[in-house]
Amino acid sequence: MDWKCMTCESITPYRGLCRDCTEYDENGKILNPVPRVKVNSLGLPIVKKKGGTNHNINKGFRATKKIDVHKTLVDDLKELTTDAEEYIDLA
Repeated sequence: MDWKCMTCESITPYRGLCRDCTEYDENGKILNPVPRVKVNSLGLPIVKKKGGTNHNINKGFRATKKIDVHKTLVDDLKELTTDAEEYIDLA
């Protein structure tokens, strides 16, 4: 990507102010800055698009309920155990 001054049409590989078009005073302070614009390989300026928000993507969907896995495992193990010897019946 290159940077181009739109007033004098000079193209450079770095950004900043155009040194030919920017006006300076005797002390070297900037009076009238002329910034360079980012251009593509054809020399046309690149226009940034504003990013949209995604607030409406999840509209209408309910949040998933989190299941406590520990409680379900304990309940399943209680169903598998026998009361007499506390063994788990796997078959």
